[in-house]
Formats: sequence, C-alpha cells, structure tokens
Amino acid sequence: MGRAKAFAASLFLLLEIKENEYDVPRDNYIFVDAATGKDVGFAIVTHMIGLKVEAISLDKEQVPSWSEILLPVLRQIVVEKKANLEAKKSKTTDPEAAKEIKTDGFPMLLQIHPHHPAYTLLGTLVSPPRDKPGFRLMVRINDYPQFICTVTPELERRPAESPMDGLSGKLQFDFFRKVEGNKAKGLEVEFKKGKLVEVKDWAKQAPEKDVEDYLAIKARGEEGLIPTLYEASLYPLTFNNLLTGERRFPDLIWSHGEITYCSDATRLLIDILFPKGGQHIDTFFWTSPWMLRSGARLECDYAKRDIWVPI
Repeated sequence: MGRAKAFAASLFLLLEIKENEYDVPRDNYIFVDAATGKDVGFAIVTHMIGLKVEAISLDKEQVPSWSEILLPVLRQIVVEKKANLEAKKSKTTDPEAAKEIKTDGFPMLLQIHPHHPAYTLLGTLVSPPRDKPGFRLMVRINDYPQFICTVTPELERRPAESPMDGLSGKLQFDFFRKVEGNKAKGLEVEFKKGKLVEVKDWAKQAPEKDVEDYLAIKARGEEGLIPTLYEASLYPLTFNNLLTGERRFPDLIWSHGEITYCSDATRLLIDILFPKGGQHIDTFFWTSPWMLRSGARLECDYAKRDIWVPI
C-alpha cells in the first residue's frame, strides 16, 4: 500500500487544452513515481459528458502491476474533477445555474478496450457489466486499399493457418457502384504463394471485354498464366462489415439478396480472410502537436511506452 500511496500522491496534471469552442475539454495526465521520479504511465481524460477516460496505460518495466496503481489513479482523477467542479460552481453568479453543477455523483466512463486490465480489476464496479453489449457505431473506412495494406500480415496469417495455405489468385469484389473508401466500383486483392502482393481499386469489365482479353491471351499461348479468380458481388458498403469483423459472410448473404459469389472456393476464402470477431473502436480527440506546451515529454512517452490498444 505504501507504494500505491506514493503513486497516488504523484499523479501530475500535465496540460489542459481547448483548441476552439468546438473542441472537447481535455486533461492529459502523466503518472510519476514519487520514489524514483520516473514517468510510469499516462491517461487521457475528457469532460464532454461527465468524466471519460479515453486512454490509460502503464510502463510495464516501471510498474509491478495494475492492481497497485489503478484505484489510486482513478480516485485522484475523480478528486481533480470534483475540485474543478467546485471551483466552477463557486464562480457562478447565477443561483439556478449553480444548482445545475453537480459536484458529487458524476459518472466516470471508461472508453477503453473491454479486455483492458482495468475492466478485469474493477469487476462489478463497472456498469453496465462488460458481458452486455454496448452501443454500436457505423464504421466508415476512407481508403480500402490503404487499410488492407496496413493489415497485410494478418490477412496473410489467416490463409496460412487454413486449408488454403499457399494461396495464389485474385479476389475480386464488385460493389455495383462507387462507395466511400473506393475510387472505383470494386476492389481486387491479389495473392501469390500465400503473400498479399497487390490491392487496388477495380471495376468489373463488360462481358465482351472479358472475352476479348481471353482470346488475346489464348492467341499468345499464355492460358497457363491466367490467375485463379475468386469473384463476389457485395451490396454497397457491406464490405465494411466484413473488413471490420462485424458480420460473417453467410450472415450478409442472408441479409442482402444482391450478394453473390462464384464458387465454394470463393466463399471459403472470404470466410477465412474475414471472420467475425470482437469489436472495439478507440476514439481519441485530435490535438495539433504544436498545441502541446509540454509536447516533447508527452510525445516521448507515446513513442517508448506500450500503449494498450490491441488489434
């Protein structure tokens, strides 16, 4: 407990920034071990609706365990919030407005990953329980090729651990029309020997053009070079559901009659590449780096510390 108290006594408010009238009030905290003077973690807290912890992380090399620091840190954040509300209330000249400022019983929202150690330690203190679903957000991805390139290692791992190990061919999605995230009406993802080698915007050709291209390839004697095609048509924007793991491909087929696929192999490949998974969206309110008065120290912490945001 002595060490925990030391941590609690050394939670420093680094800075508070309000960029403009539409920006949310924000506190950025750095946790400092009073015994060593070393930074051991950080938290980002906003005050738009009650008290919201948007990020909280520890340096695992400096702190023995979350159990020693979590409750002291959260208590001190609450104390800081209470002090700010009391100061605001004391400065309010309108009695009715002062009554609306509640200095006790305000909520603390943890907008962190459901598997973050904080949730495990807090247990039943978290409401609603984490085994109940929360609200859902509509996800928009503004560049499908760039996003897929970013997650290439995962998209290569999934087929490698499946019956389609060593995959070669082109997976082509027809979206019927241009959608947000695409510059064309579709998307093409190419694999060679299990490696994702290219992803690009793509548009389905007219059947006459397909025949023309095939005859030209045949005339050159290059039929053996034609890659295996895995083709699917998706209702506009449903690709987001696949890409983020929100829904399974069979579920989308039942929900949208326009969704089709050319073969069992195509369906199997899509199931392997895009399984349904747990979802969590971390939301951070952006602040320009030049606005940070102590930015060098804060950025250094971000660069060298393990920020707990799992994929």
